[in-house]
Amino acid sequence: MSRIFLITRPQHEYRVSYLYAWSKEILDFAENKGIKFTDFNKEEATRENIEKYLKKKNPGLVIFNGHGTEDGNCIMGHKDEPIIECGINTGLLKDKIIYARACFASKRLGNDIIEKGGRTFIGYSGQFSWVHSEDRECSPAKDKIAEPFKRISNIIPISLLDGNTTKEAHEKAKKLCLKLIQEYSASGNDELDKEIRFWLFVDMQIQELLGDVNAIF
Repeated sequence: MSRIFLITRPQHEYRVSYLYAWSKEILDFAENKGIKFTDFNKEEATRENIEKYLKKKNPGLVIFNGHGTEDGNCIMGHKDEPIIECGINTGLLKDKIIYARACFASKRLGNDIIEKGGRTFIGYSGQFSWVHSEDRECSPAKDKIAEPFKRISNIIPISLLDGNTTKEAHEKAKKLCLKLIQEYSASGNDELDKEIRFWLFVDMQIQELLGDVNAIF
């Protein structure tokens, strides 16, 4: 297993555009650490590209950004093309650490990946959600309202790149989430703060760690 990683970053509509923008922090961190990666972004985030890469290379870490299906069977890429599906190509993730910032991905897909030999899977059993400003849908990197959700989800891959175990990365996200919930409780009682606290709590509850909890990238 190589100390390189693969990341998918579709950007065909505003929700995945947030994940696309948030991931720049991850890539900047990797570059500063001298860690090599392949970024399948925008129209490059296709099943064909991902499968070819996984067959030819041996990345130790795979980061998926994209929509997941409600039945938990797959993660999608550019224009919602399924790129990883239960019972079809999950075996390509054997021996790898996977972080999936995609709704419902740990509901079924995560378990299928582990059953097919995947080392560790960190993802969400329900709908990963965040609060955002409608005025910033075209410029998500500048959306301060969505910032806490960026922080709790980015801390997982950044911690993995920094040499933490999968359990440590998983727990850091949950601890940060609790800290942010407390901060937004103290900052006021307006409706926006309540909504942010609610969705932070939901995201914390649905975040799951499957497989080897001591795996290190």
